[in-house]
Amino acid sequence: MRIIAIIALIGALTAPVQVWAFEFPTLPPEITPPIVFEEEVEISDGYMDATLVATSSPITYMSVAPKTPVKRTRAPRGPLSEPVVLEGIASYYSRAGCLGCNPLFVMANGQVLDDSALTMAIGAHLKHLVGYQAKVTNLANGQSVVVRITDTGGFYQDKYGNRVADLTIGTKQAIGMKGGLGKVKVEVF
Repeated sequence: MRIIAIIALIGALTAPVQVWAFEFPTLPPEITPPIVFEEEVEISDGYMDATLVATSSPITYMSVAPKTPVKRTRAPRGPLSEPVVLEGIASYYSRAGCLGCNPLFVMANGQVLDDSALTMAIGAHLKHLVGYQAKVTNLANGQSVVVRITDTGGFYQDKYGNRVADLTIGTKQAIGMKGGLGKVKVEVF
């Protein structure tokens, strides 16, 4: 019986994958059933399935292809101690035009960005609000919708005009926002 350990070193998504295999001495006879270790490992450019299997026979296959990340959700810690109300300019983002998105379009809560969902991103400095709901009101026409805060972004910075929210296309359409920017009120609850 032999154990083969496989170590995969992954650089950037564009870098080639390097794999090394090592053989170790025979296992003691008391270890007969397979021992399986499987976990999700986050890498800088996305996620990959890193599986290490120790069995009584040599390993012939290991998947190193990226896969959809495990759904991570941040449940709110309970009611907010103080209401959070933001008023200012909102922009929108989508899979076709997401400047800060990772290659798999995974949002801060672990879900994949869905352009039609009623969700929004909040400034990264307010990341503790991910998971909460918010009422978004278009101040130009009074239309509003309740959405889930699922993502964060750097759009609140001076260089981006201190925007208060980044809306999905679904949210933008639900409040009747025209163009790429609009004045909104965001009430987090």
